[in-house]
Amino acid sequence: MQSRDTLLALTPEGASTLVENCVSAALDSRLSRRQRSKSLDRARALELERWKKLLLDWLTAERN
Repeated sequence: MQSRDTLLALTPEGASTLVENCVSAALDSRLSRRQRSKSLDRARALELERWKKLLLDWLTAERN
């Protein structure tokens, strides 16, 4: 986010997509895709949802 104006211009759906893409990229950079397993995939999915909720709550607070 470059500015508050950019944040305010985002729709809730746009913010959700942006956050999900950013969190997914961050997780992918840290979790090895060569060592895939069901437990790692599940942990990644849980972390994605946890970070997404945390960041969307924070962005909502910043909007207000």
